[in-house]
Amino acid sequence: MQDIASTTPRLFFRIGSGDDVTWGYCTGMTDNTTTYDLTGCQLGLLDYGPGTTVDTANINSHSAGEAFVITNQHHWYNYYFANVYSTSTIYNTWTFPTGYQYPNVGTYVAPIDNEDLAPKKYVDDTASAGAADATIGVKGLVEIGTATEMASSTPTGSGTTSASLVPNSTMTTSSPYQAGTYIPVTETDGKLNTYFIDKADTFAWTGNNTHSGTNSFTGNVTTTNATSTSFFATTVSTTNLYIDSKLADTLVGGATTNADSLHTHTTLSNFVSSSVTSFSSQATGETFFSSSTVPANVLNTRGWVHFKGHISVYTSNNTTNETWRFYYGTTSISMTVTPAVASGLLGEIDGYIISNGSANSQTLKLNVYMSAINSMANTNINYYNQTVGTATVNSAIPQAIQFSRTGVDANHRLDMDVFFIEYVSN
Repeated sequence: MQDIASTTPRLFFRIGSGDDVTWGYCTGMTDNTTTYDLTGCQLGLLDYGPGTTVDTANINSHSAGEAFVITNQHHWYNYYFANVYSTSTIYNTWTFPTGYQYPNVGTYVAPIDNEDLAPKKYVDDTASAGAADATIGVKGLVEIGTATEMASSTPTGSGTTSASLVPNSTMTTSSPYQAGTYIPVTETDGKLNTYFIDKADTFAWTGNNTHSGTNSFTGNVTTTNATSTSFFATTVSTTNLYIDSKLADTLVGGATTNADSLHTHTTLSNFVSSSVTSFSSQATGETFFSSSTVPANVLNTRGWVHFKGHISVYTSNNTTNETWRFYYGTTSISMTVTPAVASGLLGEIDGYIISNGSANSQTLKLNVYMSAINSMANTNINYYNQTVGTATVNSAIPQAIQFSRTGVDANHRLDMDVFFIEYVSN
């Protein structure tokens, strides 16, 4: 019994012989030193068939003295060895050496129960069929996309697959020295190779850019803004601005060669001669402090006019408003001013007329800056106001430029000491 290698050992026997034989088995044996007791015995095994099924109909009658034979009958072989006609349980490992035929199902049938062995075809068919497609943050199936799909931002595959498309390493490079569709990868310094930039393409830079090296522009360079254009050329020691290969300072100094693109900056002498000196107004209603003329075609499409005056305001009633107005032609802009202290304010008033790219379109601006010391509260009082408007005055003909003040009572007085006007024409 001890030599039988099985988790459920069986000792098979027969009683009698011939047609009256009875087959049986026992599962244990007790050693009594001089005798043995068999335990777990069953009678009635089938004459032919599996080695564990018993039926009382198979138990025959036997006389005393009939032989009890322990034997390796067919039940024993059916129980301990695999049988092509019997259901068998394998309690150890079966190894099929390389070169020998592996177990084969013959006609393919897909496994059903969890414990069924899976044929190769079933594994091939379902290796990816049960997996979910990958999504952001979730692992799963993906498909290698083509370069065209990567360039067109195609998110998923087509046809029989809906998996997310991912690039292959053949689509990435840090040095695109030949034409193709690539995903840029930085070089070892962490920066992109300049070959990724099409230097023949047109770029629109909308931010502030600083060029610290030497830059060469072989084509035309144009700086354009909706209302004005500013160009600054500055180095540590010397600044040279060239226009048509001529130094700009030479052109401004009097040379006329290639100077067509330069503008003229002029302080209007006739305005200075009619400037206001110690003009004072304490009247109600509108009072004009100055009335001068902007010559024809000064503004044109890119010019501007600027006026500026030093003012002082005195009042004994700082709760009363008054109106200051700036005229260009018959168009004006105005602001309401309330002096902040009873003793008075000192400051400046200035205004601009700026061409909006047309001889018949302008922007008007009026600015006031005033301050005073309030001796009662021992605090500094600051006052600032700005008004912006538009005009459609024909600047191709001379137009008047005026500044006025409209008071509501005699409690306010406005003094203007100096008033000058300048312009820049194109």
